[in-house]
Amino acid sequence: IGLTFTMIAEKQGAEQVVGIDLEEYRCRTSSDLGATHTINASNEDVIQAAEEITNGQMFDVVVDASGNPAGLGTAIDLVKEQGQIVSFSLVDPTLVTFDHRDRYSSYCRTCSGNPGHRCAQRAWVD
Repeated sequence: IGLTFTMIAEKQGAEQVVGIDLEEYRCRTSSDLGATHTINASNEDVIQAAEEITNGQMFDVVVDASGNPAGLGTAIDLVKEQGQIVSFSLVDPTLVTFDHRDRYSSYCRTCSGNPGHRCAQRAWVD
């Protein structure tokens, strides 16, 4: 599924397409299908590599097709402020949870410490 998203992004003219996988053969295939960069998550720090690729800006759009419940948290770490995440991950039907206040406190000062506040960022993750 992730390789299909790589092809779609490349065909739609994305300037940078980064394939992230645990398997080296899929990283090579991702390059063959149009990825400008690949990150092998089994032996690279994904966040650090993304920061290097984007000069610290992180990604405009992140697609999670990992099939891993932790994938959503990683996607959130990889996307820039006001960026977009597409969650196309087929995971266990249990609820995937994370504390959005920790992740968004730098974006919205009102969210931090005010659980009743409803901003665009919180509405997006609730």
